[in-house]
Amino acid sequence: MSLTANALISVADFMLFMGWPPESHAEDIPVVEMVIEGVSASFSNYADADFKSATYTSVKLDGTGKTYLFLPHFPVTTFTSLYEDDTLLVKDTDYWVDTDLGILYRIITNWPSSESVGRWTSARQGLTVTYAAGYATVPPDVKMACLLEVGRAYEMVKNHMFGETSRTVEGVSISLSTDELLLSTLAVLGRYSRTQI
Repeated sequence: MSLTANALISVADFMLFMGWPPESHAEDIPVVEMVIEGVSASFSNYADADFKSATYTSVKLDGTGKTYLFLPHFPVTTFTSLYEDDTLLVKDTDYWVDTDLGILYRIITNWPSSESVGRWTSARQGLTVTYAAGYATVPPDVKMACLLEVGRAYEMVKNHMFGETSRTVEGVSISLSTDELLLSTLAVLGRYSRTQI
């Protein structure tokens, strides 16, 4: 298995973080890759943000019938085009883009002459957008949180600690965290989440 483009860290990053010599732990690489993929996916799902840059071409979106519309990916780095019911709209005339949060706002142009002006179509797949979103490089705090979570998950896999809340080692009982993500990780991801608005 090799890492996909969605992986937030590389195996080399993790080996450096763990202090492993480059030539060591070859047998652990498949497990490390699996854990990196899982943690990376959980980060994107939790924050609903794109930490890796990508371009989205001719994406069909359902209209909301409201003045705003959430794009599936953010932050927006480039916004190329938007068609509503097959009509090309003009940026900053017909709509504007909140690039940080990936929200499209319909501009009210003929107020108050028409009730529908200033609202997106309510048609299913009534909008077609082309844009780029995500970060050029993974933000440093996200990368560090990912390294910590991958390290924690890797240790649980290697030591078969699934479902345990405590373990006795050499006569000393230690508590194990069973949280899906650390509180410090949740704090980091919360800074990038659109759900905070």
